Amino acid sequence: MNKPFDRLRAPSPVLHVALISLIYAVVVAATIAEKQPWFDEGGYANPAYNLLNHGRLGMPILFSQREAWPGMDYYTFHMPPLWFLFQAAWYGVFDFGVFQMRALSAAFGLLLVVSLYLFTRRVTANHWVGLLVAVIVATDYNITRWAGDGRMDMMCAALGFAAAAAYVNLRERRFRLAIFVSQALVVASGLTHPAGILHLIGVLALVLYFDRRRIRLRH
Repeated sequence: MNKPFDRLRAPSPVLHVALISLIYAVVVAATIAEKQPWFDEGGYANPAYNLLNHGRLGMPILFSQREAWPGMDYYTFHMPPLWFLFQAAWYGVFDFGVFQMRALSAAFGLLLVVSLYLFTRRVTANHWVGLLVAVIVATDYNITRWAGDGRMDMMCAALGFAAAAAYVNLRERRFRLAIFVSQALVVASGLTHPAGILHLIGVLALVLYFDRRRIRLRH
């Protein structure tokens, strides 16, 4: 029964993942090109633009809300800061613009695709199942739409699933490193969007499922 599967053994997993990544890039590039800008993109680009050019993480685009949010032209407290910091660094390298803003989300979308491949391949011990998951995610309408959008959602999801992938791939040989890396990525996900709490729950569930007997106070 194993003979048909022996013939399907991947000659180069890297080549397969690279091909899926190329398909993803084409689909998301088309999304970026045809999608009209909208309010959230302007709003969430504003703090990063001001940080890069004026040294403060303010949101003066919402000046009309200054009475409700005092100091909003200097500070942005209603969302975690990591997306804004990444954007500011990104704009410092690639300049400011709608395409550049969306390209950052697209880059994290690629991290999401690769992370889900690595996670699924590890927990199923099957390259082809991981590849199938990667194909589905890389061509999913909702995923590619958000990957072509200038919000922080894709970064949050990518860091969260990267945490899960790091844990399951490191846990057997380097358990303490698996804990450290996965939790650092979970924290980064939460510092990008409050939805990062979902990835904390997910990774903790993985830890309890696989390694509840190995956990010690030092971890």
